[in-house]
Amino acid sequence: MSNYANPMYDKVVNEGVALEATDKAAATAKYAIAQQILIDDAVAIFVADLNGRAIHRKSIKGVKLNPAYDAVMFYTLTR
Repeated sequence: MSNYANPMYDKVVNEGVALEATDKAAATAKYAIAQQILIDDAVAIFVADLNGRAIHRKSIKGVKLNPAYDAVMFYTLTR
């Protein structure tokens, strides 16, 4: 969604994906490099930690918010 483009990042991630089934340690190393590229490029700046709200009846149990998407996780709900 950010339209981020970095050919080196894409290359390293694709190498990691190719190694996942055969060499977990090497794949993990590739993902660590990819993560550092994201950090160095400052792809995202986290400026706020917002508290979400979910309004519901008292009889509904298991209400949990997904902080990444500000959504209610419905599979945890019970009466």
